[in-house]
Amino acid sequence: MRSHVPLSLLAFGERKTLMEWAQDARCQVSLRELRSRLEREWEPEAAITTASASRASRARNLLAAFGEEKSLSEWSRDDRCVVSSLTIAARVQRGWNPEEAITTPVHGRIRPRRPSTPRPPSARRPRALVNMEPPSDLDADAVREKMREGAELWFAGSSGDRVSLVEREATTIIAPEVLQQLQDAGELLVVYKTGSVVQYGLAPAASSA
Repeated sequence: MRSHVPLSLLAFGERKTLMEWAQDARCQVSLRELRSRLEREWEPEAAITTASASRASRARNLLAAFGEEKSLSEWSRDDRCVVSSLTIAARVQRGWNPEEAITTPVHGRIRPRRPSTPRPPSARRPRALVNMEPPSDLDADAVREKMREGAELWFAGSSGDRVSLVEREATTIIAPEVLQQLQDAGELLVVYKTGSVVQYGLAPAASSA
């Protein structure tokens, strides 16, 4: 049974229409395939970034590096990659060399590689709660420590402010007050910005403390 597909979709801390997501550099599939996946109750981030089996779709979204061609999602799982597919896409859009976009840590430290194991169905978020996820209880200290370990902090201000902590295996919603505390303490710097979307890194003092 197929579920209802919303007019807008929340993913990576941003809300966009399906057409906008299909045109986003992080999207690995066509609008038609994206809609089909959501009807089949895929989680938003996976529906957007998982490369299609279609040869034509793969050809449009491959990134060449180290003498290989892979999708952004595949590169993010490569042992040489130290950032998320989100950061790879943002860097390539800004003209970074692909190898540097893949291998340069955001905060000066390489994110530890965790075993890649699929989550059981019972661990997946209910589809009805995806767009209603409340902020976590992570405080500024916890967010700072996760960023030191390689997590990425993103802010999206369109259609309501949204702060996301992106790790290799999960994206956690952070309370806006926590972002404000880190900014007030001078512990953050802007490493990427486009429109209302901002990626923050740790300031040198906070990164090495």
